[in-house]
Amino acid sequence: MNLAIVLKSLLLCPPVGAPQSIGVSECLERFGEIQKIILQRTYDDGTLNNIVIATTNPNLLATWTTLLAATDNTKAQVTPFINALLNEVGDPIEIGGVGQTVGGIAKKIGSNASTWSGEFHDEERKVMADIKIYNREKNLSVFLMNEHGDIGGITDDLDAPTTFRGIPILDTFFLTDKKFGGGADVDKDFVSWSFLPNWSDKFHIVTAADFTPVTDLVNP
Repeated sequence: MNLAIVLKSLLLCPPVGAPQSIGVSECLERFGEIQKIILQRTYDDGTLNNIVIATTNPNLLATWTTLLAATDNTKAQVTPFINALLNEVGDPIEIGGVGQTVGGIAKKIGSNASTWSGEFHDEERKVMADIKIYNREKNLSVFLMNEHGDIGGITDDLDAPTTFRGIPILDTFFLTDKKFGGGADVDKDFVSWSFLPNWSDKFHIVTAADFTPVTDLVNP
């Protein structure tokens, strides 16, 4: 739900209508291990970079091949394999406590961002130099690719999706310098970014129909 709508509803007393209905889960949703990501600018001259499902099917290789080969703001690029990719769920923003709120119970008024971190192992400098350029991008989005041939992003409507796009990370993408592993470890470059609060509310999974994303999506 849009945060502005939530905040507006908090001001209505009593709330309008019955409480929110809760649906019944019919399938498991387990995305599994994320192995690569696709980077794309969030906007193309002020317009959201959306894949319109009715005209450009995100399940097909041809759609992604076009984006990878683009020479404008719609261009997408695939990273090498990312190891140890972990995300931390944004913890609640709290106020109050003993002597400040009733019963000393802190109130939860929002959520912090979700942080992500991973490692590139033994990658060539020319590849890492290309990725490090993205440290300077102001408005980036990320698609997630898992081990099963799925691509994760966000949609406009979970029940009847009409668009599919990357998850915004703003200007939080960062690739570090190289860390040498010596004789007991691999060399590593650490990558990180953050998703905005409530990023997964419209999380949508696309299953590739005629390709395997982690192996078949190759930057031209």
